[in-house]
Amino acid sequence: AHCVALWGPSFRPDFLVLPQIYTRLATRPPIAAFTATATPEITTAIGRGLELVDPIIIRTSITRPELRLVIFDQYHRYHPIRSKTDQIRRLILLVQVADARAEAMLIYVATTKEAEYLARLLQIAGHAARAYHGKMPVEERATVGELFMDGLLSIVVCTKAFGMGIDKPDIRYVVHFNVPGDLESYAQEVGRAGRDGQTAYGILLYHRSDEHIQEFFIEQSRPDGVLLENIWHWIQSQGATWTLEPQATCEQFDIDELALRRTLFLLEEAGLIKRGPDVTIRANLTRLGSWDAVTDGAPVHRQSLVRHLQEALPTLGWEPQQIVIASIASILGCPADELEAALIDLSVAGSCLYRPWEKGYSITRIAGPDTPLPPVGMETAVKQEAKLTQIRTFVEQRECRWQALRRYFGEDPGLPCGTCDRCSPEQQYPWSGKTGRDVPDTSDFLDLATTFLELVDWNERRGREGSAPFGTGTLVRILRGDEFALMQYTMPGPSSEARRRTLRSCPYWGVCRTLRRSATEITSILDRLGKEKYITVAQAQRDSDSTYDYSILTERGRTQLLSGERLGWA
Repeated sequence: AHCVALWGPSFRPDFLVLPQIYTRLATRPPIAAFTATATPEITTAIGRGLELVDPIIIRTSITRPELRLVIFDQYHRYHPIRSKTDQIRRLILLVQVADARAEAMLIYVATTKEAEYLARLLQIAGHAARAYHGKMPVEERATVGELFMDGLLSIVVCTKAFGMGIDKPDIRYVVHFNVPGDLESYAQEVGRAGRDGQTAYGILLYHRSDEHIQEFFIEQSRPDGVLLENIWHWIQSQGATWTLEPQATCEQFDIDELALRRTLFLLEEAGLIKRGPDVTIRANLTRLGSWDAVTDGAPVHRQSLVRHLQEALPTLGWEPQQIVIASIASILGCPADELEAALIDLSVAGSCLYRPWEKGYSITRIAGPDTPLPPVGMETAVKQEAKLTQIRTFVEQRECRWQALRRYFGEDPGLPCGTCDRCSPEQQYPWSGKTGRDVPDTSDFLDLATTFLELVDWNERRGREGSAPFGTGTLVRILRGDEFALMQYTMPGPSSEARRRTLRSCPYWGVCRTLRRSATEITSILDRLGKEKYITVAQAQRDSDSTYDYSILTERGRTQLLSGERLGWA
């Protein structure tokens, strides 16, 4: 139910139309809303968002005695985090401990990019880690989830997409590599550890720069005033009730569909429009028998419509035919929703195959065509800023972690827990006794020369598949994860997003980001690979007038890669 109060207003407005379902049922059903962590304010917001009537509120304590809360920050006595490199080294230390004890660990990060990068880094370091995030293919996400639940995979680097529906009892560690945006998310996610009642650890690796990620998300949640104004003026020029075509509208305003849905939600929240159920715009229809058979197989009250459909679609046969629902409905002289209901009936009866594939939004303009746009949407960003400040206070305050959480969630703070890092700073942890010297630097387990050969091989394969190979300088920047240098001359838009996706899809993106070595030293290894005939230079066409250099493997380089042996250059 947290989705209604937190995700709905920011990036999942579809959650907020759930109450419309009630009004379309013959009888309002009983409604229950469940969430693991809700402040009194969020409880009220959930009740309001779901239009609950005099709800009975049952609240249990957020306290989990078996869960030890620990924060590593710049003031930590034994493992301070003063840089991003420190942060990664602390993570590798924890992963080493978990791996040695064969214990399960979730590592939460703020972005899909960070999930892919950390999983790749841990794999290079010899740990069986996998990424999990909402942009992965569904099948791949399902595979990672199943492997983790079955105990065949012990380390998952994930965004908040990994959580709902996950109930693995023996997770021993939940590590927040990036600071979450609010204490609700923090409590929800650390609460996935130790559900078997055994001691578990919720660990936050806090570096102040990570707040910039959350600040970016907050800025993204702020409404685009110009876009709101433009879309509202456009809606004012339409009829009172009409069907909005999302794809065409997104192209018209150069936005994605999420931005469109959020804008429409804000206009609806302001009382300017009302969005009804989605309607089908385009669909594929296939006839699976003779027209007589289709008519005979249709419900009696649909047979007249089927005869008119035959007249409107005389060429419909065994091959799928694209239809525009509104156009066909107009020809037949019936409402579009009635036509769709009839086609569904025919599909259920087995006499045709109906596959809708493009939906539109049913929009009713409530305000008059001359109504000015009122201020809307800023309150969500303001609340998120306050929540980010609260989690910073949680990191820095000196009192018991559990007391602070209980107070935040509206409980009596009670007595100190005696087990968190504030109550018992000298207690023994699984990583106690480990020092920075026990953690290898990335340079110690990443063979740069071999990694370059692998990257050159990936680039060659990419070229053989029809894409332009990257130049040698670009490959160096890919290894360093230097997105600024790679994107600074690319104009914003679909093409720049495509380039960004391609760069990040490289399995070696950013693996050298935390190396102690400079870019010059990394380039020197590339020069040595050329001098010792592991790679050579080829030329690719940039346009009709220019070419550029890129690296390819020599026979010696390919043999080296196939051997599986590391070059081991210092």
